[in-house]
Amino acid sequence: MPLDEAKEKEMKKHTFEKGQVVFIRTVTHHYLGQVAEVLEDCVVLQKAPWVADDGRFSKCVAGQFDDQAEVEVYPPEALVSVYYGGMIDSVIWPGELPTESK
Repeated sequence: MPLDEAKEKEMKKHTFEKGQVVFIRTVTHHYLGQVAEVLEDCVVLQKAPWVADDGRFSKCVAGQFDDQAEVEVYPPEALVSVYYGGMIDSVIWPGELPTESK
């Protein structure tokens, strides 16, 4: 049975809001950044580091990186699109955004 347009629109809702700082896990990478734009198929991040290794996950989602963490920062002007189809989960990031690679 095909979905009606209203139901389809409802299913496309997301939890991202412009200005939020979020940590996103995808099937292959982890991203951190401030939401610049929320589009139908992706969220666009600014001030966005790519997190190669988040270290202890519980410490990471609490807004801190331990000594094992590995973070690579995109150039400050870069906008990073993260597509919903590849996302596993996301949380609001309570810490400061890294400005240097570590």
